[in-house]
Amino acid sequence: MSDLGALSVTCEPTSLTGCNPRESLLCHRFASCLVCCAAGVIAGAKPSALFSFDPGAVLGDGGAAVGRVVDTYARLLPGFGISLACVGRTGRRLNLLVWRRDLVTSVLRDADKRELLRAAGHDVRDADRLMGSFSRGLRAFFGCHDHMRRGGHRGRLAFPHEIGLVLGYPLADVIGFMCGGRETCRGPWKAYGDVEEARREFGRLRMQEERCRERFAYGATLASLLRGRGGAAA
Repeated sequence: MSDLGALSVTCEPTSLTGCNPRESLLCHRFASCLVCCAAGVIAGAKPSALFSFDPGAVLGDGGAAVGRVVDTYARLLPGFGISLACVGRTGRRLNLLVWRRDLVTSVLRDADKRELLRAAGHDVRDADRLMGSFSRGLRAFFGCHDHMRRGGHRGRLAFPHEIGLVLGYPLADVIGFMCGGRETCRGPWKAYGDVEEARREFGRLRMQEERCRERFAYGATLASLLRGRGGAAA
């Protein structure tokens, strides 16, 4: 499959340059999932996103084709400041972690956030090491979960809830959730502090995500979204 085809994908499932019909369909499904679930990362509004990609029913060498498509985007996205890692499977769904190194670096510049991450056992020397640590932990978690789902008896692993810091959640809300605090309101995450401030943050993120998704829905290519951080086309 071609890099040009992978980046020229739009919301409409069409034949892509240099891609066979199966690859074209999978590129469309992947890009649609990425824009739906990681619009905030594309827009530069949040450091990372964790989501699952269901490639759907694919005939023939479907598994190999899915691997080629995900590997292609994992290679291309860093050119736009975004990294992608597959952190496990749940059935046929791939669990994916995407992040912007510059925004993860900003999280690490906050001493209190960095200390919480360090205390949770993560390597906080830089963004790459931190996200590598999360990727390994998530692979172990999802691997254990999938093993148990299929009837295995491996010991249960805890989900790394401190990942909320790199998902863009405020420190107080991450601590509130981890410590069983009193929830005050709920949006993209559970908030434990001032309700109005939380709602403003929810609204700010929602606006940027919706702008990115709307541009894709109106025909923008994935490449134009990535170049423009989800806003005006570059």
